[in-house]
Amino acid sequence: MQDISIEDARIVKTKNDIERAMIKLLSEKSYDKITVKDICEEAKISRATFYNQFKDKNDYIQKYRMSVIKKITRTIVKDDRTNQVNLHNKLLSLITQQDELFLMLISMNGSPEIQETFKMMIRENAKQNILKYIDIPFQNEREVHYFTVFISNAIFGIIQEWVRNGKQESPEELTNIINKIIPVKFK
Repeated sequence: MQDISIEDARIVKTKNDIERAMIKLLSEKSYDKITVKDICEEAKISRATFYNQFKDKNDYIQKYRMSVIKKITRTIVKDDRTNQVNLHNKLLSLITQQDELFLMLISMNGSPEIQETFKMMIRENAKQNILKYIDIPFQNEREVHYFTVFISNAIFGIIQEWVRNGKQESPEELTNIINKIIPVKFK
């Protein structure tokens, strides 16, 4: 029994070392330029140790992405409140509570996969919780699609800039800014 807990502690330590390495590396160069060798050297682990846990850096990011999706889904996507201000506040509060790796992955140097997933979640939330309450006469599904793409990219771009600038504004202040820039009127 003790062997299992020692093994679990090693796995947790390795994952934490890899996470710290990714944070440092993402502060220095883009995700695409980071190699498994870079991660292992920075984390001070062997490549064999890395490959015992993950197939490659993309597998690591994919597993990390799935854990982030679970957190965001529990907090944002399942929220049936329709208030735009509340939605933006919840999203920004969630971001401020995330670990540093998440913030680095949505930054300009971050993972395109994580960024696209995050934008897709914003887009899906807009479809589920915002569209039915806005007063815009869409003619067809294509217009709805482009509207949600526009909203998700606009909000994501603002969030990226906010993170890049060190999250100087509170979530409430940034929500007010977003709502002035993207003045979607509810029915």
